[in-house]
Amino acid sequence: MNRHARLACFLLGASVTSTGSFLANAQEKPAADPMLAAMQAELAREQTALLLPGMQRPYFIEYRLDDIARYEAIANYGALTREEDQRQRIVRVTVRVGSYEHDNSSAKGEGTVQLAPEENNPLALRYALWLATDDAYKSALRTYAAKQASLKQFQSVRSEADFAHAQPATHIEPLRSIDLDRAEWRRRIVEASGLYNSAPEVRSFAQTVQYATANVRAVAINRMLVNTEGAVVRDGYTGYSANISVGGQAADGMRLGRENGSTATSAAGLESWPAFRQRTIDDLRSFHELSLAPVVAAEDYHGPVLFSGDAAADVFNRLFVPNIEADRPDPGTTARTTGAYNSSLHSRVLPDLLSVTDDPTRTEFDGIPLLGSYAVDSEGIPAKRVDLV
Repeated sequence: MNRHARLACFLLGASVTSTGSFLANAQEKPAADPMLAAMQAELAREQTALLLPGMQRPYFIEYRLDDIARYEAIANYGALTREEDQRQRIVRVTVRVGSYEHDNSSAKGEGTVQLAPEENNPLALRYALWLATDDAYKSALRTYAAKQASLKQFQSVRSEADFAHAQPATHIEPLRSIDLDRAEWRRRIVEASGLYNSAPEVRSFAQTVQYATANVRAVAINRMLVNTEGAVVRDGYTGYSANISVGGQAADGMRLGRENGSTATSAAGLESWPAFRQRTIDDLRSFHELSLAPVVAAEDYHGPVLFSGDAAADVFNRLFVPNIEADRPDPGTTARTTGAYNSSLHSRVLPDLLSVTDDPTRTEFDGIPLLGSYAVDSEGIPAKRVDLV
């Protein structure tokens, strides 16, 4: 049953629910993690004690902790110009009052977000959750009252429930961490950003390059989630990218540039140094050729456009995905959702040769690991394949 969750992932993902219980990758018990145990303990306490006199008791509470570690190094013109390590923890607390049929939820979302302590201190985490829960509960009461008052101006309201029951899921994965040879990648980006001036293949037109930047980025995210329906989740992912960017101006003053790179779920999946170097050389040559290309005489062009692979994916993401996101419509409307396809159920939206399937459980394509896959969605519900078009 749909929870009105947004369709959101790295390229194209959906949040869906299942009616069955779920257990996967249970290498350790949930209580073995002190931070997850602290979240469960505080949730149990709030479920029993959270109530303002004369007000409604919450029917649903959810805690989510995002532990985010980032690394970034940037080189310009053959020199390292920035290197940063960041660590941040964020708690997201959702409190729902009312009932599954009608509650405080809205198109603008619900709940509150607050910074959490970075150290593994269960008491400090419970204190942060307590503050966030108090704020989320009071906000939920105000939103619920305002929503009920707003709905009275409409003769009829949508029959769909605001929320849906779901069987509790238990899914525990190992903690993720950044695993990157930082010294080696510092050397690579420094050398790559200086190739415009040092590589014999491109030295003849080095003076046309006005900027040359290379960077390497890594992120490790661990997520913990518990809610009053019984879901207990700890999962996460890592992502790595290495990019090169070169550019400048043509003789007529037009700004030109080339920027691309590789992305992977592990550092080993990034390009090797010979491949990264060749990519930089190819971008420099492409930039030089582009700077010499003639300008199209017509101010407006109407005709076919050929997209490269990465550009085609971006165009599809921008033009198609926003129109099929499961966004809640405004109160009083009869639309199923928002976007250009809100009334296109069982209607044509793409040519027959194209089909669209959302499968967030798919971890690789043609042997290449995929970023954005997940076994459990952001609401603690097991993911599954969905045919969209």
